[in-house]
Amino acid sequence: MVLIPPGMYYMGPGEGGQLTTLLKPMWVGKEEMTQAVYAAVTGKPVPKDKGYGQESQELRPMHTVTHNEAVAFTARLVSVTGKPFRLPTEAEWEYAYRAGTRTKFHDGESYPGKIAVTGGTDIYTEPMNVRTKKANAFGLHDMAGNVAEWCDPRPAKGKAACLYCGGSFLDPNDECRADSRKRGEEPLATVAIGFRVCVPIDPTPVSGRPGYPRGKFAVDGPGMPPAFALFSLRGRALRDELKLTDAQRKTLDLAEAEAGTVIERVLADAQRKFIHERGWDKLEKTPEQDKAINDILLALQGKVDKELSPEQVNALIEVRSRKELP
Repeated sequence: MVLIPPGMYYMGPGEGGQLTTLLKPMWVGKEEMTQAVYAAVTGKPVPKDKGYGQESQELRPMHTVTHNEAVAFTARLVSVTGKPFRLPTEAEWEYAYRAGTRTKFHDGESYPGKIAVTGGTDIYTEPMNVRTKKANAFGLHDMAGNVAEWCDPRPAKGKAACLYCGGSFLDPNDECRADSRKRGEEPLATVAIGFRVCVPIDPTPVSGRPGYPRGKFAVDGPGMPPAFALFSLRGRALRDELKLTDAQRKTLDLAEAEAGTVIERVLADAQRKFIHERGWDKLEKTPEQDKAINDILLALQGKVDKELSPEQVNALIEVRSRKELP
């Protein structure tokens, strides 16, 4: 599994997306759930894919599974491990797919052939092995295509059907984009739908001033924990090249969860203060003004993540403020 940091993103299609914040880090399956793991946990038979033998189950994505069966699988994992396994929510799933991008696919706007097994790139009769295609910036494979993925929770009785996201090997390219989702009634189970699991994290609180926990990764005022460079996407790639022991990796993973929570608190405090000082929190905002404020908040996050320089952030704030805000 891959540890995903908290953050903000625009959920939904293109420029019309809704600014959405995920406050907690979470572990997400590096690939779609495989047939081998599903069989080992449940003891149930798995699909017999043509051209693939029993030895291939470790790489074959689990499919032809209903939403209820996927949820039951996570419940079984909880009982076996004691960890809060579940399916990702719709918002968590799209955040994990995008991995910091705002484009149609997580590697750009067109032709996802390098990242996705889709019906628009070739003709397939069944899904391919997991990890066949390039991972996104978080290190997650097959978020686009191969098999679509069930999300949580199951709607209440009488409400809309269960949600599945990401498109499949049978779908055209456009249905494998970040904001692609469909609904299906139980007991829908097809060769084109599977799932992956996640584990949300509630980091152990650390003592100190409210809003600014103190400790190994403490922050004295708005800013960035000194260890955050290790936890950025660029830093994560460098970490993969290090020869770390299991104990060292575990220590870094725990530190990453703590640092992610600290960063989110600091960022939220800085954003609230920024908006309040300018009186924008009391505005009866137009949609255009609301979007301008959201763009400014994202720019502030970009400053913390070192994706934007202070000069770039200040220039964006000045332009958007002068044009659309009092």
